[in-house]
Amino acid sequence: MKKTNLICDFVFLKKSGNFMPQLYNMKIRFLFWLLFSLFACRKSDRDLDKTLNSVEDNSLAESYFSHVFKLVDAAAKFNKGISSNTSQTDTTLFGCDQISIDTLSSPKKMSINFSSSCIENFTEHSGKIKILFYGKYNELGTKTKITFSNFKLNGRLIGGAMTITNNGLLVNGNQWYSFEVNNGTISGEKSQLTWQCKRMWEMGVGQASVAVLDDVYWVTGTAEGRALKGNAFTVEITEAIEITNDCVYITKGKCDVKPEALHTRRIDYGAGNCDAKAQVFINGEEYEVHLP
Repeated sequence: MKKTNLICDFVFLKKSGNFMPQLYNMKIRFLFWLLFSLFACRKSDRDLDKTLNSVEDNSLAESYFSHVFKLVDAAAKFNKGISSNTSQTDTTLFGCDQISIDTLSSPKKMSINFSSSCIENFTEHSGKIKILFYGKYNELGTKTKITFSNFKLNGRLIGGAMTITNNGLLVNGNQWYSFEVNNGTISGEKSQLTWQCKRMWEMGVGQASVAVLDDVYWVTGTAEGRALKGNAFTVEITEAIEITNDCVYITKGKCDVKPEALHTRRIDYGAGNCDAKAQVFINGEEYEVHLP
């Protein structure tokens, strides 16, 4: 767009003797330019408010840290000395990992060491998960603390600390846990997602079964993070999300993701199907996102 120098134009037009008509045209051009700029900004802001990166990054964090919960839960439940309701001593989860335990130490220790390419249920694992048990895993009040040593999921480095607290039974008879992620990170080659949460995990299905694949958890609570592209966001689960041991995706539930300075993204994970699809609603518009 051609720029107008108002001072120079004013002097020239006054000398030229054609001052008033030309000044009027200048005002029209300036007004048109001002209106165009305002509308262009509005369109740009509206386009920006359709971005889904905070939704996708939060779903990635939900998926990866929930996956770690399920790994630790399965390893703890089938090792005597770690849990008091089993006589088993499992040494592996998938056959490409090694579970090591020390029940004589205080707190009790466990590590899950994955080979360089341990793939199970479409998820690649490598590195080590380190776990401390401040009591028997299945007993009321026990805290389980989790850290990582070069642990990766699908090539992404996982960091931070997790705490699982056994809170016993709800009035409906279901087992429930407090679950926290502090200073969680998921790192790629050139970017890093930060995430932390405070959650309640209720075991809705599978409590009476010895198997773990039929376990279903209903999860509520909040989270916050900073997306791979740098924008901060907060999360509130508005309808319990469903996490199952036989599916890598969130299968049901709703939550609100609120990016900084942008409108809330309302996520609907569906009605229970194990698929990578979720619906996102922004300002009344509907979009589909593919879950990691």
